[in-house]
Amino acid sequence: MNNKINEDCICVLKKNSNTNQIDIDFINIENENESLLNTFSNICNTQNIENIIEFISNSKALNELNSNYRYCIKLSGHNEGLKEKPNLIEDIKKRYKIIEENKNQYDLIITNSTIKGQNDFEKNINDLKDTILNTFILWNKASSISKCYYKCQKDTSILTFSHRINGWSNPVYQLTDNFSIEIKTNFGYGKSSYFYIKLKFKEIEITPLSEWIEYEFAKFSEIIRYTQSYPLVNEAWSDVMKYSKDACNLSIINEMLFIDKYILKECEIMVNGLENILNNEEFLFKKINTFEKIKVNKEGILLIDFRGEKISGALDFINKILEYENISTISAFINRIEICNKKIQPTLLIESENIKKTLLNLSLEIESLNNTYTLLYKENEAFNHKRKLIKNEIQLIENKQVEINEIDLIDKTFNERYPEYLEFIQHFTQIVEKLKYSRDKYQLNLTLYNNFISYLNKIDIYFNKKLNPSNFKIIKSKYNTNITKLI
Repeated sequence: MNNKINEDCICVLKKNSNTNQIDIDFINIENENESLLNTFSNICNTQNIENIIEFISNSKALNELNSNYRYCIKLSGHNEGLKEKPNLIEDIKKRYKIIEENKNQYDLIITNSTIKGQNDFEKNINDLKDTILNTFILWNKASSISKCYYKCQKDTSILTFSHRINGWSNPVYQLTDNFSIEIKTNFGYGKSSYFYIKLKFKEIEITPLSEWIEYEFAKFSEIIRYTQSYPLVNEAWSDVMKYSKDACNLSIINEMLFIDKYILKECEIMVNGLENILNNEEFLFKKINTFEKIKVNKEGILLIDFRGEKISGALDFINKILEYENISTISAFINRIEICNKKIQPTLLIESENIKKTLLNLSLEIESLNNTYTLLYKENEAFNHKRKLIKNEIQLIENKQVEINEIDLIDKTFNERYPEYLEFIQHFTQIVEKLKYSRDKYQLNLTLYNNFISYLNKIDIYFNKKLNPSNFKIIKSKYNTNITKLI
């Protein structure tokens, strides 16, 4: 299909009364004002501003388009939505008057458009005309799709439909007795925008467990919000509807296949991924919002940190996996996650102790370097004072402020009087660099140490709770966490 979703048509899910399954269909967005806008476009291109204003004033249809719309020009944009302009005619007249009176630089604010002139009257007039025309074209698009939304809402055979409405929305659509989808959108809010769907089967939310290991950087709190996430583009609606249709229809046709594909397969991918992370150093990760994958090699302590994060973090998903217990056997997956954690636990413990020793050694090194730095800093200040005295001498001799080209004279005089400074400043610079390196190394190791302790605590809490579910309470960590900041 060549028509663009949310431009030329709306993509919908419909219940097929003959097959009792879900179908994808498309509803054309009717452009009732096409002829009017063609006429208006011709007027804007051929006539003066006075005639354009007169046409707008006399057109009921154009004036009806002037309204507020929850319409995103760009789903990932910021502060999206179209605003009514109650003083549009007056604004056009004012801007036109400015163009006539001042042919230098103009700021015409119609639909947030800036027109800059460089003594070019005709260009500015044409820009104003384009802005007026484009404002009405955009209002017409928003009006047309809004009418199509209303048409879809009235059609009882339509279960859900695509949209480009700005703001937060999470309607739930019950497609069958056992299956529902929640389309979670927040379009037009910049970095806060998102496009998710969450599937629910027999009141159980389906979580994309595979994302925990398919993405290098993933958060439990993010993953449990959705079943699938999509790019913030109108074209993504096609994938949203196809995924929802295929999942729903499979749940109707064959429940076991549905459970295997959308639930057990996710568990299998995650657990296989954890075992791969435990035993390998090279990984393929998905890139966010693309179909690309990147190869990443990890080694040494950073590899252990990565393994600890992913393997202990998988314990957070066990409660989600347990929700599937009523519809399938999932104990094998939980057992494999537990085995991975028991395998990584001794390594985390050994490495945390090694890092602790490194931190203590680094703290002594930093303390020594700090003492040396303090002494050298004072000595350097003394040299700076001597340099200032030389500068004052030259000023007295020249009886004026020191010019830039006389700085060389100051340096030459200073180096002649204090030849030991060159060796001193080299040593001082080395100490500064060593101190910075040691502090950076300390902070890196401190981060790793705290990470390892958090992984160990998570593993301990999980197994203690499993052993004593009725008497479980979180007790103070048995691991040494006294090292919290740079000494």
